Amino acid sequence: MSSFSTPYYPNRGEMDSAGGDTIWTWDMLHDGIVVRIALETKPAKKTDVKVVVGANTLKVEIFGDTVIEGKLAGTVHSNKSTWDLIENGDELEIMLTSTTSTPWRSLFDSSGPVPVMAPVF
Repeated sequence: MSSFSTPYYPNRGEMDSAGGDTIWTWDMLHDGIVVRIALETKPAKKTDVKVVVGANTLKVEIFGDTVIEGKLAGTVHSNKSTWDLIENGDELEIMLTSTTSTPWRSLFDSSGPVPVMAPVF
C-alpha cells in the first residue's frame, strides 16, 4: 500500500513503494517546491533523464521509463523550474516555482486521474 501525504505537514509528502521504500518526496517552502527521486540501483547521467514541466503538469522519465506524470495541484512557472542530479547521480532533484505562496495540500491534483508513479530502478 502506498502513502502520499503526511497529515501534520500539508505541504510535504512522499510516495512509497509496496515494499515501503520511499520512491520520491516533495516539500514546499514559500513558492518553491522540491521533488526528490532516489535512484536506488544505478546512478543516472543527465542524458538518462528527461523532465518536462508545464504550467500545471510534471513528467519525469529516467532511463526511458516514465516514473512520474500527472497534473500538479497548482500552477508553476515552467520557465523558472529546474532540475539537477545530486549525490553523484543517485538522486534527481526537481525545483518547481509556484505562481503563489499558498501551500499546496499535495503535489498532484486529486480531482483528476491518478498520476503515473512507477518504481525507480
